[in-house]
Amino acid sequence: MRRCVLQWKLRRFYRAANVHVSASNFETLGNTVHESLLCGCPVVVQNAGGYISQVLNGENGFLVDFRDVAAAQSAIEKAVNGELTKAEPLRRENLIDPIELVCEYVGQRRTLRKQRLLAVIGGVTATLACSVLLALSLIYEIAVCTKPVKVMPMCTKDSSATKDAVSK
Repeated sequence: MRRCVLQWKLRRFYRAANVHVSASNFETLGNTVHESLLCGCPVVVQNAGGYISQVLNGENGFLVDFRDVAAAQSAIEKAVNGELTKAEPLRRENLIDPIELVCEYVGQRRTLRKQRLLAVIGGVTATLACSVLLALSLIYEIAVCTKPVKVMPMCTKDSSATKDAVSK
């Protein structure tokens, strides 16, 4: 029966390791990286997910693309040879501000007043667009779709009347 590694043993393993390597391209929090850094073990990890908020490339670890084998190998060798300045978790002042990250990729911050104004403008624009589309659809219906339609009489017991109506 296998058991989980006890925390004190896990810390001992991290301290004994020369480098912690993780090629996972999706990591939500990166707990193993944080644990490694807490124990002074340098890290080489994929430049993705929760790793980027914990690793300053070239300082406490390396962020690499493991599809580039030469770059990954070089980073591992540098970590093993002790070329990192500090193998420890980032301090609060060094962490990436998520709002700044979002603004960098999405756009600039807007004041609440600007956001409300843009919402009103967007609502008015959508209403005008819907009104124009409704008017165009009504014009199209009147111009194109109003051809006289032959109305078929109700079926009666007299099939000859039905045949006459259909033939006309």
